[in-house]
Amino acid sequence: MASASDTSKPTSDLCEPLRRRPRASGLAVLLADGSEWLLTVPRYRSTGATLTMPDVDRELAQLFDLSSLCGEVALTDVWSAARTLLFANYDITDAEFADLVDLDADGEEQLVAKVVEALFGPSESSRTYPDWVRASLLANGIVPATIGPADLANVLSILVATSRTIPASRFIDASRAAEEQASLESLV
Repeated sequence: MASASDTSKPTSDLCEPLRRRPRASGLAVLLADGSEWLLTVPRYRSTGATLTMPDVDRELAQLFDLSSLCGEVALTDVWSAARTLLFANYDITDAEFADLVDLDADGEEQLVAKVVEALFGPSESSRTYPDWVRASLLANGIVPATIGPADLANVLSILVATSRTIPASRFIDASRAAEEQASLESLV
């Protein structure tokens, strides 16, 4: 029974669509209430007080360090990141968050995978020509929307000539090698 001083909302009205903030987006993850909720995908920026928006810098560093050094992640860091990523998209309380992440082992594993994907991107990233172009332009501080298709080939040629991006042929070769490696690993 809730105390008179408890101002949190009862979990009976914990309905994903009703709690969703305007413009919420992200990765869908199945939580303990049986509904899919959206983990916001943080944006990375080179200026400002924090690298990430919403701020998951500490969790990002902890998860990266521990997984790089030990090949594992700490659930406390995953839960902390999940809390921040859910709170960015939903109006929920800490108690409601605790209810949502009260998962069985399979659900916990799926939540860990989704949080890691939200923070670090998918394990198999897209390797298409548009991806190479976008990465080349972003890496050079060029906003892609400001370049017309007629100028794109020239801009990319200059970036390659000045060693500010890799040639498309190298990108394609690396993509093929990654696909071949993945095919070989699937056979083992």
